[in-house]
Amino acid sequence: MGITNLLDRAVENWPANIALSYQGQAITYQTLRADVNSLAKSLMVLGLKKGDVLGVYLLSNPQFAMLYLACFRIGVIVSPMSFRLQADDLAYLIDYAKPSYIFSQSELLSVLLEARPDYQGWQLALLDKPAQSITKPYVLWDDLLESGTILDSEFPSIDAEDPATYFSTSGTTGQPKLVIHQHKQFLYNAEYHAQLLNITEQDVSLAPLAICFNLTFGHQFMAALYSGSTLELMPTFDPLKVLKRIQSKQITLLYMVPAMYSALLNCIPEAQLITHKLRSCIVAGEAVPLALHQKFKQVFGLYLSEGIGMSEALFYAINIRQGYKLGSQGPAVIGAEIKIMDEVGEKELALNEMGEIWIKSPTILTGYLNKPEQTQKALINGWLRTGDLGQLDSEAYMWFRGRINSLILHRGHRIAPIEIEAALYQHPDVLEAAVLGVKAANGDNNIIAYVVCKADSVNAPADIQKFVQRTLPDYKWPSLIIPLDNLPRGISNKIDRRRLQEMADKQNLV
Repeated sequence: MGITNLLDRAVENWPANIALSYQGQAITYQTLRADVNSLAKSLMVLGLKKGDVLGVYLLSNPQFAMLYLACFRIGVIVSPMSFRLQADDLAYLIDYAKPSYIFSQSELLSVLLEARPDYQGWQLALLDKPAQSITKPYVLWDDLLESGTILDSEFPSIDAEDPATYFSTSGTTGQPKLVIHQHKQFLYNAEYHAQLLNITEQDVSLAPLAICFNLTFGHQFMAALYSGSTLELMPTFDPLKVLKRIQSKQITLLYMVPAMYSALLNCIPEAQLITHKLRSCIVAGEAVPLALHQKFKQVFGLYLSEGIGMSEALFYAINIRQGYKLGSQGPAVIGAEIKIMDEVGEKELALNEMGEIWIKSPTILTGYLNKPEQTQKALINGWLRTGDLGQLDSEAYMWFRGRINSLILHRGHRIAPIEIEAALYQHPDVLEAAVLGVKAANGDNNIIAYVVCKADSVNAPADIQKFVQRTLPDYKWPSLIIPLDNLPRGISNKIDRRRLQEMADKQNLV
């Protein structure tokens, strides 16, 4: 049983329901399956077969979603590549995934050809005819679809344990790895996530985050297929367009990362209340400041549901309305287990003690592609070492405290940057904050805080420093608070701490 069984089930139960919505275009489940089956045969005409890899380098659109399902129909593995990747990072993923074909579009072609101008080891397919001249051969989408209509061949049998995707880790704290997930992990996730949020065929889920990311694909798209609901894709994130769609009173579910919710709120005038039909707003990707939770509740009348997951495991905890605890990521999701371990991984810690988060779940990765040593270190007796810090309270609610490799050793204390960032976010003029450590001449680490403030802010860093000193013990006080126009962000809109660290190291902030 493969992922496309969800599509077949949706056609049996809700053939006329809208599966995908995109810029005024509506595709029913019945039409989607017909298009997917035709596209799957077209991929077979290209010579793609079970176990091959297809790279998809597109904007977030229906063709991207169809390529996922067409590949799954014939056992081809999908390696999604974000359209926000720079040429060097794109080249790295192409060399790592080793796709037979890459699907792209003219708008992105210049970066793709800068990354790999020689096409070495793979072939090119395009959604539209490129404006620039290309010396190497390529296949156009329309021609490809036509070729599929003449193929009279059966689809191969797909097993739940066949590999489905090679999603990339975020790479914001180190070199990205490709994560192998099988069909069964997404099948399980589709069912539990739809049930957890009570998603029905009447829901419309808005996806401002691209479908190349697992928050959109693994949760929104899979749950929509399971429930017969609608997934509305956006080519790129635009907070004003998101607001307009919310105010249309058609959207019931919204999934974004914290920076997107902040941008959405920043484009709404002070004290304005928004009317809508939203019933669940999911946020994940990084820690959510309490100030963001509070402001969203003030404007929209409901709290954000904060989840925690990773490329390797999808969601393993989520804070939904029942038993809601502000600032927590909630209890373990259906089928998942969480334990907190000491730093060497030998002792399970008691409730409310902080340590490394270990998880066991039907959705955790099979392994890292071609990285057996890293796979062995991450997976221990069925448990995944997340590399994240956290603690479980007396009701087994998860409280995320940051990445282990971001801890700052300062004056004999191990300090989680998230603790200082939380204090900074309480300042009324601070929109964004990121804290890191920089090695000092005496061998200790100085605490450096980068902040983005409101445009009309009159508070100098010294004023923000005084504010923080009233709320934190002295060993957590930043040595420097540095204002920036924007924090560097990775392809999924997470704060790029690796780039910040490089910037701080170059500036010799001691």
